[in-house]
Parts: sequence; C-alpha cells; structure tokens
Amino acid sequence: MGKESMEYEIRQPGQKAKGIITQIKTQKASEIYKAAAKNPDQLLLVVSAKTDGWTGRVATFNKPASKLISPSAKLAKFIQKYKRPPETGMPIDLQADSKGFWTIVM
Repeated sequence: MGKESMEYEIRQPGQKAKGIITQIKTQKASEIYKAAAKNPDQLLLVVSAKTDGWTGRVATFNKPASKLISPSAKLAKFIQKYKRPPETGMPIDLQADSKGFWTIVM
C-alpha cells in the first residue's frame, strides 16, 4: 500500500485566483443553509466554479421574481462587473473570504 502525501497549503484570506463557472442551479435556501436559512423557500441561483484543481460553490444569488432587479442585489453587482449574467464556462475572478472560502469578486 502506498503512502498518501500529507502536504497541504492553507488558503489565506484575500488570496486571489481565476476560476471558470462549472454549474448554475436553482435551489431553495433551506437546501443550502438548512435551519440557518432566513427565508427557507427563497429560490437561489447556486454558482459553482473550478480553480487550481478545486471545484465548489462560490456564490448564491437570490433568484429574481422578474427581469427587473435592484442595483443593490448581488446578481446586479455581478452583471455590472462581468457585463452579463453568470453562465457555465464563463471566466471569473475569485478571492478567499475571511474564513478562506472562495467567493466571486464583484
């Protein structure tokens, strides 16, 4: 039996990377945040991306009820930065948050 490598690097808050959106799906807030969901039935757009061999959730956006969205909404901020809504295969900028989790730069 081979010996597994135990070399790890700790992602630092503020660390930056380039990513590619791999999946966008609609889920209820309760499916993502469980009991901590403030509005369990709220529909969310869940965005996953890959970077440097890692793939996972990098953002959730409230799914708009109409085509007109508030400029303060996270989805609007994404569109303002990237000039279009999130799409699978789209390149994005990622940054590690204060807990070291990758998030989309907006």
